[in-house]
Amino acid sequence: MTALVDVSGALSGLTVAITVTRAGPGSYTSGRWSEVSGSSVPITASVQMLSAKEMLRLPEGQRETAARKLYTTTLLKAADVAAGTRAGRVTYEGETWEVLAADDWDDLGGYYKAIVTKAGQ
Repeated sequence: MTALVDVSGALSGLTVAITVTRAGPGSYTSGRWSEVSGSSVPITASVQMLSAKEMLRLPEGQRETAARKLYTTTLLKAADVAAGTRAGRVTYEGETWEVLAADDWDDLGGYYKAIVTKAGQ
């Protein structure tokens, strides 16, 4: 479906190069989770600080963690417990960030928005 109002072109001048790592499928072997390495793809995204309101919407344990929001034309996915999938990770300025939440605005605006938090904090 074509976006109702395509704002993806406005993102093109405000983006930086980042790398997305999509988690590979995993499985249990002898009762232990075994991860399969995922695939990495270079993308561009507009990386911005979260507003005070957006920080308050984070789960309590995440509010003290460094967080950013990304606007991109590439689908990013958060973890899905029901589906058994891990969150995607992005590498930005040499640091790894994990996708905490993702909004799909592709049909309405031609972009995706994701909230990422610094991994390992």
